[in-house]
Amino acid sequence: ENKTSDGQKEDISLLKRQENVTCSEDSFIIDYTLYDTLTKPEFWLLFVCLAIGMGTGLTIMSIAARLCIAKYGDDISIDLFVSLLSISNCFGRILVGWAMNRSEGDKVILSLKCLCACLVLMAASQLLLYISNLTFTFIAAVFIGTSYGGFWTLNPSLVMALFGESHFGKIYACMNLAPTVGSIVLSKYLSSYVYSMHANKQDLTCAGNKCYGLLHLLLAASCVFGSFCGLIMWHRISGSHSRIIFERL
Repeated sequence: ENKTSDGQKEDISLLKRQENVTCSEDSFIIDYTLYDTLTKPEFWLLFVCLAIGMGTGLTIMSIAARLCIAKYGDDISIDLFVSLLSISNCFGRILVGWAMNRSEGDKVILSLKCLCACLVLMAASQLLLYISNLTFTFIAAVFIGTSYGGFWTLNPSLVMALFGESHFGKIYACMNLAPTVGSIVLSKYLSSYVYSMHANKQDLTCAGNKCYGLLHLLLAASCVFGSFCGLIMWHRISGSHSRIIFERL
């Protein structure tokens, strides 16, 4: 036991020398400052994952009416699509939170697995929107809402687990810029550009899968790229020799 304790103290001393962080010998937890966090690849990998995943969800929400109309839907279809997004959003938050609480393994690794799964689910929903008619659009809405809600549950838990609690507020505030950046790039610019390419120049209306087909493919590709970023982060954390032992959340 003394050898184990001495080994832990040596690990803590090594981490203190390698990283400019606050480290407690009792709990063996590292708390990064805001500056140190912003220099970590893990922060930016997580930022990209959330910007893509949450930005994709916000993009679909912003074009919900036009999307349903382009697939020859009516006002009832629009209401149903938006309702499914809202309900599944709540379900996704509860599902991911429940899975986190039920697990007895490493919370950080489980969170990263859930993050990758949400990105893959979001990519699948975009492919479904690309190839489907109005009926399957409602199924895609469930996938989108579930994954989008999961991102909001994973965001604070991953920020706290990866970067500590002491500066959680400031770090979490910076991380919350991710959905804003994703929404601006994907919704305001990309979706508008793709729609204007196929819309009638006179009344700016469009019908058929061609209206947002290219957008769905680009969003699906972005989500696949985001999932690879999640896998890189997973590999960096699980394979690091200076792995930090975190308290259970």
